[in-house]
Amino acid sequence: YEEFFHPFFPIIPRETFDRTRLPWVSRHEPHLFSAILTVASKDNEHVHQICYDHNQQLISMILAGADANVEAVEALLLLSQWVSHRPQASIAVGRGEEDRVAWMYIGTALRLGYFLGIDRTSFKSDSHEDPAIFNRKRLVWSACYICDRQVSVRIGKGFWARGPGPLSGLRSSDFPTLQPSSPSADDYSLIFQANLELTQIFSNVHDILYSSKGHGWKEMLEGRYAKYLDDFRTSLRSWNDVWSVLICSPRLKSSLLLTYDYLRLYVNAFAYQATMSRTLTYQRDSQHQSNHPMPLINASAPDARFIYEAIDAGKSLLSTFNNFANPEILRYMPSCYYLFIIYSAVFLYKARSTTTMTEDERSDVRNMINQTIEGLQKASVGANHMGSRYARLLQMLWRKAPKRARNKQQNKSSIDGRLNAATQNTSNIGQSQFDPNAQFPGHLAMNNNIGLSGQFQPRPSGTFSWLDLGATWNFATQNNSGTASDSESDNNMMLENGLSPFDIGDIRPITDYSLLEGDNPNLIF
Repeated sequence: YEEFFHPFFPIIPRETFDRTRLPWVSRHEPHLFSAILTVASKDNEHVHQICYDHNQQLISMILAGADANVEAVEALLLLSQWVSHRPQASIAVGRGEEDRVAWMYIGTALRLGYFLGIDRTSFKSDSHEDPAIFNRKRLVWSACYICDRQVSVRIGKGFWARGPGPLSGLRSSDFPTLQPSSPSADDYSLIFQANLELTQIFSNVHDILYSSKGHGWKEMLEGRYAKYLDDFRTSLRSWNDVWSVLICSPRLKSSLLLTYDYLRLYVNAFAYQATMSRTLTYQRDSQHQSNHPMPLINASAPDARFIYEAIDAGKSLLSTFNNFANPEILRYMPSCYYLFIIYSAVFLYKARSTTTMTEDERSDVRNMINQTIEGLQKASVGANHMGSRYARLLQMLWRKAPKRARNKQQNKSSIDGRLNAATQNTSNIGQSQFDPNAQFPGHLAMNNNIGLSGQFQPRPSGTFSWLDLGATWNFATQNNSGTASDSESDNNMMLENGLSPFDIGDIRPITDYSLLEGDNPNLIF
């Protein structure tokens, strides 16, 4: 555990790894001792089953009111970061179960932390408590904050932890137990500070953009969110200016890059969804719905700069995994990094089907996905381990390539070129049109040309958000496996209503404004 897992989430006290203290740790810190063994044994099925069963007994005792200390909070956080595959042993295709398990572990850790009063360590104080104990509690509560924010962002729920916000001023020097033990060792305190700052940006983005705010959110969907996106992009650039030069081991550098690119995707993808939502609302309210198929998103879209950066972020994240965070590294990373990869692949699936791309760009994305699937499979040692299950999800989602309509006019501009064109307000880029008579056995036909009037004909499918792996699973396993003949009547019905397959369900756009009345925590993009 110390060699392979600890560097990614270094909240365990250094003395815990002293082998001469193992008997003491097993007696006086049984929850932490059991959690470490449970995580470290995940590739040995027999040993892992024994450790997992024992660990569940200890957790049940906590829930029943047994005494527990800060070591139990640490144990729960470890289990939330490396979710055991045992509860999903019978599930062949991943659908986001890990986030539900992590949510429960983190929620229990927060409750216990509040009960023990360790939340008061968020701010610097003149406490007369033993510095070693105080610093351990502060680190654990900061980790609670990071875990709570990140899992809440992934599943679209509200935050619970009162964490070390920007006004607390916590820096790497406030975590002395993470200081390097030798000049050649990684400085975990700096890595922790970098992740803490990213988490604070995550928190702000979620609060402002992704939490339902009734009429306030309605105004942002009408186009009033650009200022927020620009502010967050500035914050991201500032973070990157500071931390991109950090010298650390490749595995930790990869973890920071994956988190950074996912945050870039999370910020900019809001504009993609807002663009789709406004178009769907217009389609729904139009008196001539059947004559107004949804256009492809191209450089003439008002939010093109945000959308193309979201695509770039997704591609950058997968490139980091494919080229730097090899399967041997991913195998020991916390579960959230697997999910970052999956979310990015799902977003690119949607973007590839709704934005204009050149043939080379489309091929590059498909090759990238193939490499990602192969890497996820190599990172797993069992058929039902996390990498294998989500590799199957991506295989099912991407198994049928889009059919493109043939068009005489073509434009070979790259995404970067279109991004520059959008920034300079360039338009008049050629025409692209889907063949209305094309068959759609897998998913909607796709054109690679840039056009102001590029359009698609939707195929019937369930609603799925790129942030909703359960809905993605439904789409991949059910809707993406039919034939054109099976779905012809449903397809005609959707064409008559002028609706899109990407963001609707039961023929209702995801931007049904009745959902925005009041605070609806279940509505996520």
